[in-house]
Amino acid sequence: MYRLEFPAAAGGETYLQSSDLINAVLLGCFRGGPEVMTIKTAGAPVGNEVKFTAALGRIDFDPANPLIATELVTVQYRPQ
Repeated sequence: MYRLEFPAAAGGETYLQSSDLINAVLLGCFRGGPEVMTIKTAGAPVGNEVKFTAALGRIDFDPANPLIATELVTVQYRPQ
């Protein structure tokens, strides 16, 4: 298992992307400390959910709940 910490958010981001996550399996996503409970691979994320698109290495957040300035996002993943 690997861990990736994204740089502090500028604020307003609705997604994050990393080449390290391309074709990986996302095991956990922590936003500002608490774990996001549901990791989806289809459909739009709602509330505290995230949608992970492995082919792009992209994590989408609920557009109604964007990242706030200085918020940290950390993920646990397994590369393929």
